[in-house]
Amino acid sequence: MRWFKILLLLLAVSSLLVVFTCTTKDGKILGFTSRTGNLMVSSVNFFGARIFLDYRDTGQVTPALLQNVPVGEHVVHVFLSKTRSNPDSAVVTVEEGKESSVQFELVKVASGDISITTQPDSAQVTINKLQFGITPLQVTGLPEGNYRITLAKSNYAPVHKEVNLQSNQVVEVNESLTRVKVALLEHFSNVSCPPCPQSDAIIEDLTRSYGAVLLIPVEYHPFFPSNTDPMYRAAEEENRARYNYYQPKNIPMAYVNGIKVSDPLSEESYREKIRAALQESATAEISFSALEISDSLISGTVKVHALEDLPSGTLLMVVLVEDAVDYETPPGTNGQTHFEYVMRDMFPDANGTPIALNADAHQSVNFQFIPSSAWGQDLTVVAFLQVAESKAVLQAAWTKYPEF
Repeated sequence: MRWFKILLLLLAVSSLLVVFTCTTKDGKILGFTSRTGNLMVSSVNFFGARIFLDYRDTGQVTPALLQNVPVGEHVVHVFLSKTRSNPDSAVVTVEEGKESSVQFELVKVASGDISITTQPDSAQVTINKLQFGITPLQVTGLPEGNYRITLAKSNYAPVHKEVNLQSNQVVEVNESLTRVKVALLEHFSNVSCPPCPQSDAIIEDLTRSYGAVLLIPVEYHPFFPSNTDPMYRAAEEENRARYNYYQPKNIPMAYVNGIKVSDPLSEESYREKIRAALQESATAEISFSALEISDSLISGTVKVHALEDLPSGTLLMVVLVEDAVDYETPPGTNGQTHFEYVMRDMFPDANGTPIALNADAHQSVNFQFIPSSAWGQDLTVVAFLQVAESKAVLQAAWTKYPEF
C-alpha cells in the first residue's frame, strides 16, 4: 500500500485532484474527489415553496441554501399551493466552492387538487417528473392544466396517467397495481478493462429503456485486470465474494437473474435474458419500510412475502449501490471516468441472510450500513432473493434514500 499512498501524495501536490482520504471498513486508505458548491433558492411574492433539485424533493422550502451540491448543471423547480412559478424551472450551474443562486416569482392562479390512491399503497408518485411523495397522497393547489402522473412501486408494473385539472376541481386517481417479476442485472467491470466502457454504456441504455421498476442493475468491480481499481479497493471483500460466486472467466461479464449473458458487448444478448426474466411469474414480493439516513447510519427493514414455497437455500441479499460515481481523471487505463450502479457495501456481508418461507408467509430483516465519506449522495438499496446453489434470482427490489 505504500506505493499507493505515495501516488496519492503526488496527485495532491500536482493539483490534478482535490484529494481527501478515507478509510474503508478493511482499514485501507483511499483517495477520492469531492467537488461541490452551494445553491441559494429563493422566491418573491410568497415564501415557503417546496424546492425540487433534479426533480427530487429536497425537503427544504424557499428561501434555503442547498449545501454540498455536486458541481455541474442542475434543474431546479419550486412548488407552492395555489401559485405558479415563473420560470417554471431553471437550469443552474454549480461551481466548486462557490455559491450560485436562482430566484422564482410566485403568482396566485386558479387551481385544483389531485387525490391519488393505489392498491397496494406506498407507490411513489411523480407528477410532471417531480417526485411528490407516496400513496395515499393528496396534492392540493395545483395550477389548472394537464398533468402526467407516474406511479411506481418495486415489484409492480408502473402506471402512467394523463389528467386534465380544472379550477376548484378534485381529480381522484385510484389504481390497482399489477405484480411483476423484476430483472436483476449484475455486471462485472474494471477501470482498466478495455471493453468495459462499451458494456457499461449498454447497461445504462437498457436501464433507461426498461425503467428502474423493471430492471435493477448492480455493478461489481473485481480485482483484475487492475487491483488498484478504487471501487474494488473500497469494498474488496464483497467484490471478491461476488466474483468467486459467479466465477466469470472474462471481464466484462453480466448475469440477468443469475443467468449468464452470452455476449456482454451485444445489447440483444442482454435483452434476450431480460425479456425471459420479465415473463416469469413472481414467486415472492420484497418491500421496504422504516428507512432512515444520517451522517452515522443508513438503516431500514426489508420484508419478504412468499407467494409460494421458497426453494431450500434461498438467501436475501441486501446491497448498497451508488447511482453514479465520477472521477475528474480516469482511475484506470481504459479512459472511463463515469460509472453507474456501483456496489458500495452488502449487509450483513456478501453471504446474505437465509430465508425459509412457505407460501403466504412473511419474514423481515433489519439492515444497516455505516456511511463512508467516499460515497456520494445518490444511494440506492437493492434487495434480492437468490437460491445459493442454482444462482436463480427469485425477485428483486430497490429503494432510494431518502425515500419518505
